[in-house]
Amino acid sequence: MNKPTRKEYQKIHKWLIKIFGKAYRCESPTCKKISNHFEWALIKGKSYEFRRDNYFMLCRSCHMKYDETKEVIFKKVSWHIGRRHSEKTKILMSKIAKEKHRKPPPKTKEQIDLLRKRMIGNKFGFKKGQIPWNKKHIPEPNEVEI
Repeated sequence: MNKPTRKEYQKIHKWLIKIFGKAYRCESPTCKKISNHFEWALIKGKSYEFRRDNYFMLCRSCHMKYDETKEVIFKKVSWHIGRRHSEKTKILMSKIAKEKHRKPPPKTKEQIDLLRKRMIGNKFGFKKGQIPWNKKHIPEPNEVEI
């Protein structure tokens, strides 16, 4: 079974949608019926051809479970096994790790005072004099002029 090129793959899926419409339900018997996104999936053992018999509708969750084989899982998990870092990369990674744990430099009294002045009236993200939406006065029905 030959794997199609990207163009062939797109062409087949466009044909499926054009002739049979978008997938609108999950045909998996084990589906939990919680997803609202459906896709056309190739049935295992079938080839990419312009035949409806080779495809069925699945929700995204069931499609991922259906396509997941031991090889696919191994590729996802083991892409970094046996990979070695260059000395330059090791040095860079250690610098980044040290920077993360470095304490910020102590601030001077003037800087602290300036920060406090900026924070007055802006403690909760409001401009000075601004009233929060949930604190605004809502008139009672008898206060409203008709």
